[in-house]
Amino acid sequence: MENDVNYLLGLKDKPTSVGLPPANTNQLNPVGIALKYIGIALFVMGLVSALIISGSDDFPKELKSTVIIFTLISSVIQCALFYGFSEVIFLLTGIKNKNLEG
Repeated sequence: MENDVNYLLGLKDKPTSVGLPPANTNQLNPVGIALKYIGIALFVMGLVSALIISGSDDFPKELKSTVIIFTLISSVIQCALFYGFSEVIFLLTGIKNKNLEG
């Protein structure tokens, strides 16, 4: 009787964590991992390019700080977007794994 009530209410016997694969599978999402590393690489490349621009003499002094600031801002935004998409993929994988458990 109690199991029927839990089934109708959608309650599970044991809680599962969202975002992590179940213990019986070694399933990590390679797309999420790749997007995370791409985001980190974009930030590092933006930081390095800002440092290169700051040391070069190709830009006028009036524009150099503006170019550096825009380079850093764009690399931070790109990093946040890729990292955020990777987290969404990890959460969706966790939801899928939770549904597969039962």
